[in-house]
Amino acid sequence: MRRPAGLLVTSGLRRRFDRSLPNGRGFVTETQRADIPAAQPGLADRSGVGRLLSALRRILLPLFPHGPRPVRRTRRQAVLRTAATVAVLAAGAWVSLIRQAGTPSWQTVWSEDAWLFLPRAVHGPGAALFRQYAGYLQLVPQLIADGVARLPLRDASVGFAIAGALVASSMAIFVFHASRGHIRQPALRALLSCSVLLLPTALIEIANNGVDSPWYLMFGFFWALLWRPRSAGGKAVVALIAFAAMSSQVANLLFLPMVAARVIALPRLREHAVTVGWLAGIGFQSIELFDAAKGHPLGPASGAIHFYGQHVLVPVVFGWRWALQVQAAIGIAATIAIAGGVLAAVVAWALWRGNRQNRAFTVAALTMGVILSIFLVMYRHLIGTEASSDLWVPGGRYATMGILLLDCIAIAGVGAYLRRKSTVQHLARRAIAIALLVAGLGTGWATSFRYHNVRSKNPPWSKTYIGYQQQVLDHPNSLNG
Repeated sequence: MRRPAGLLVTSGLRRRFDRSLPNGRGFVTETQRADIPAAQPGLADRSGVGRLLSALRRILLPLFPHGPRPVRRTRRQAVLRTAATVAVLAAGAWVSLIRQAGTPSWQTVWSEDAWLFLPRAVHGPGAALFRQYAGYLQLVPQLIADGVARLPLRDASVGFAIAGALVASSMAIFVFHASRGHIRQPALRALLSCSVLLLPTALIEIANNGVDSPWYLMFGFFWALLWRPRSAGGKAVVALIAFAAMSSQVANLLFLPMVAARVIALPRLREHAVTVGWLAGIGFQSIELFDAAKGHPLGPASGAIHFYGQHVLVPVVFGWRWALQVQAAIGIAATIAIAGGVLAAVVAWALWRGNRQNRAFTVAALTMGVILSIFLVMYRHLIGTEASSDLWVPGGRYATMGILLLDCIAIAGVGAYLRRKSTVQHLARRAIAIALLVAGLGTGWATSFRYHNVRSKNPPWSKTYIGYQQQVLDHPNSLNG
């Protein structure tokens, strides 16, 4: 019995669609097949917009692989898993805390945590959540300060440091799970988690404090946008991370291209818990966003590009502390050129040896890393031209996403390479790829694990909190912002 002509067209289009979505082994899984909209008779007569959306969907869909299926566990297994997660969370926070040399991080209070967020929390708990600073609302830093304000003042330094370290550690755990669709090997995902905790430039600004904790949330948000959790709990987590990130740092608006890509690739509403969280964060920010955008011209691109070269590319290859020595020996320009050449080779290798999914990921991660570094430096145009020192980089927090996303490209690229069909001849090449990855990441992590920063020379909080209370907390009218 012959099939109707419409069904023949439909099945042919479906087969071509299937072949365009390899999962690394030359076929599509049932999960991927479920994402492909069923063709209808007359599909060939679609409008140009429909054909464009279909083409974009085929290109973008590999960026958003499904998360693992929920596993039913016994009560004992669930308890053990929870205990292990808590232990890893505590261990990660401890690693972050001990990295600061000199005066320990838990004995110092950093920047706006001391002179802005804590006084606000003391004099206006709750209401301070809706007060802007630097042109936008900062929910998570103020929530941390509100919690710290309930501690005895002498313990404020401990509260801020532990809260900031826990945010970093929790994002390290989250990306371990959320990256499973792109990085199948648990050992490589563990390396990705380590990249969060061992970020070479973290001690310059973002580590172990409340005010800069949103930069860790931003990295979590990147992976939340790529992940497709199946469980209600997973969807709640990605929505919460998206909301926390967007309601605390206006720079998350720059993820609009990735949000749009997700909407095009995954048109079903059930796939957009993370999008809803992001939009809710925008709603929280809405009034202040308009004020922040007014009258703020961008600075020159040259300074921003130089910042990207010196403070993103160089730390990825050399680490932060070793980079200072290399720059002193051969000059900044030569150091940037070497680092740029190494990373260009890594990206080219990932594009060449990776599968379709890994190529899409490489392009997305590289593009977002450049946008989130260069544009922010142009927005804060003085940063790209100010001089840095061995303890301080103006706007060093703006290098965070660029560095972490380059680490992602290298790790995901090796992961994709290891998933290729292997022969005995390929074993040596695989071993070399793994060794180069570990050596490349480990060099920066080891040389920049522990060093002095601006906070290191501060007197311990235990000797200053009484004077702080008299000078700051007892004078609420002196608050800035």
